Amino acid sequence: MVLALAAALRFYAIGNQSLWIDELRTWYFASAGWDRVWVEYPQYDVHPPLYFALTKIWIGLFGDSEAAMRSLATMFSLGALTFVYLSARLVSDKAKPWSALAAALVFAVATQQIHYAQEVRFYAALTMAFSMVVYGTLWFLKNPDAINKPIQIGVRERATLWAYVSLTLGSALLMWFHTLGALYNIALAIVLGVWWLTDLRRSLTAFLNIVLVVVGAILIYSPNIANMLGWLFTTHEGGYWLVKPSLERLLELFGFTYGFDQ
Repeated sequence: MVLALAAALRFYAIGNQSLWIDELRTWYFASAGWDRVWVEYPQYDVHPPLYFALTKIWIGLFGDSEAAMRSLATMFSLGALTFVYLSARLVSDKAKPWSALAAALVFAVATQQIHYAQEVRFYAALTMAFSMVVYGTLWFLKNPDAINKPIQIGVRERATLWAYVSLTLGSALLMWFHTLGALYNIALAIVLGVWWLTDLRRSLTAFLNIVLVVVGAILIYSPNIANMLGWLFTTHEGGYWLVKPSLERLLELFGFTYGFDQ
């Protein structure tokens, strides 16, 4: 029911508005040849080109109408909802199974998530990648014995295998979908590091497994490392789009998330 509600809210009037300037930029790069996606685009924007490549494939399958192009973000948003539910179920009281559904419902009706699910932009995809990393992290925190086994033995269990896949692939996609994805990975790496130092008592096996996850994510992201390094040393020459953090800005974002600014 929650998934159906989320889908209805995200697909409702999805094609009513014309593309705005950032969406037009996505369409421009995704609607031409592959060289425009992988060669030309990285010269003009700080963000990685993966979402534009996926949009190009999506356009080839479903066309380039407003609704068709925006529906890709909707799929990512519904995927994120699934991982939000799974993460909440990991940490919720087994005597209160409704709490995981409540968490999913909050995500389903959040106006910010609905907004991003109706854009030809990568923010819904970024949210799904982040939710994958959170799920994988929480799963291992709740099942420490799994990460203390050699990875070739641990992955024989389906749940452990999916936790490794979620954590590794999610970490890579975080970086592939947004230039700041590496910062989210660093934050979660700190959590795993503190956990390793305290609860895992500096287990060598656990450390090697965490290193393998990091190496796997970097390998998946490696085709874009050169672009990332190039922008890292040039982006401040013309300023940046990020606003300096403040309490006022935090309240604005909270209002945007839950529709209080409407």
